[in-house]
Amino acid sequence: METVDLSLLDLPDDALLAVLAYLPPAELLGCRVVCRRLRDLCLHRHLWKSAAIGCELLPALRVVPCLRKLSFVNPEQMVTLAQMKKMPSLLASTECVVAELEVRADVYFAGPEVPLATAMVKKFSALGGLRALRLSFFSLMDSHSLALLLKAALGVSGLRELGIGLCSRIPSHPALWSLTLKRPSLTKLQYVGKLNYVLVQLLTTHASTLEDVSVCLGTDHLPMNFLRMMPRLRSLECKADALSYSAALSNLNTLKFINEDLPPDFPSSALDFLSQAPHLRSVSFPVPRKNHAAPLQALASSPSARFVESLTLSCVGWDLDAIGVELAANIVPLFPSLQSLSLECWLHGDDLDGFLQAVTPTSAPSLTSLSMNPPLGECAHGWLHSPAVQELLERNPRLHLRVLIRNQAECRCEWCGLGCHEELRKLDDLQHLAMAAHRRMAGCPTGCRRWP
Repeated sequence: METVDLSLLDLPDDALLAVLAYLPPAELLGCRVVCRRLRDLCLHRHLWKSAAIGCELLPALRVVPCLRKLSFVNPEQMVTLAQMKKMPSLLASTECVVAELEVRADVYFAGPEVPLATAMVKKFSALGGLRALRLSFFSLMDSHSLALLLKAALGVSGLRELGIGLCSRIPSHPALWSLTLKRPSLTKLQYVGKLNYVLVQLLTTHASTLEDVSVCLGTDHLPMNFLRMMPRLRSLECKADALSYSAALSNLNTLKFINEDLPPDFPSSALDFLSQAPHLRSVSFPVPRKNHAAPLQALASSPSARFVESLTLSCVGWDLDAIGVELAANIVPLFPSLQSLSLECWLHGDDLDGFLQAVTPTSAPSLTSLSMNPPLGECAHGWLHSPAVQELLERNPRLHLRVLIRNQAECRCEWCGLGCHEELRKLDDLQHLAMAAHRRMAGCPTGCRRWP
């Protein structure tokens, strides 16, 4: 039988595009110099609408037609002054439509970078297609430049997602006094900073469209009247002491209390909210130092108890040993629809073993995902080999166990010494793996693997 030698370029355009789609942006740009055909195909809109680039590939804006995401992160570390001076002309000539723009600085952000970021926001807004914008400045910066940048950001038309992170208050600057916000469009708002004019304007202007709100205001409190004006609000993240129950918030299905400055006792207003909320599906909160089980008991007594599917508990500066066994034996059974339980805290010794033994198909009939830490200081690989974990997975055949902490680079425990699961021990982060007593099948999460 005669064979025919085919090269990659012998493929039709649609097949060649499918191959090129596997290349990262830098390599895709490099292929443009091979021949005229690849020069044109490598700039096909289909290849770039899902691509994301950072400061190192900013010159690509001259040629690529669109981007899923452009990250302008810590440019003073990634872009030389000479390259920075060329950016205005680059922005003036680009026709690239960017769907998501991220601007972030973790160090002092001043000089040409801020006006450049402002110009980027204005340019990509004018080109259309900008739907997500994230601005984070966790450092000092010039107030005048910040005001102009925020004015440009708040003036983007058709924006769906906006994230703003600031380390200090925004001054009452004349540049913001003439601010005219666009029509309501935001569905998701994330804000870290102080309560100020900008946040108030965002919440009032987009109240009719906001569905997902996350606010961390430090010592400031978010007035409840802003939340009551949001008929579509479904997801809320805020401090526990900033929330009180209102019938206007009865449609919330996702609630997360920020783990910041939580008093020893869980705020009574937040307990009242948990006990009355009727439609919660996903709840996350820090466990208080006193009356550890109070928020869990409040949630278990609410109309939401039979609907809750995801529960995340965190602790700062102390362990969950005090309620570990009670949690699995007496509290989890009160949530019959619970599918995912995440413990972002620590259990030790008999308390940990008791918790694992109390997790059964009877106490948690719907549970398919459990995320937790091994005992403090213990190797995650060795802990996964422990009898308590083995019995947990065998007793709950549908369960997937995820380890939250990073793997130890060098470990001399018994199991690491034996050299088993070499590929597992080389992984820095184990969170993407879901250990189970079965092989991956339909309905299993990404990363499911049979253990051991």
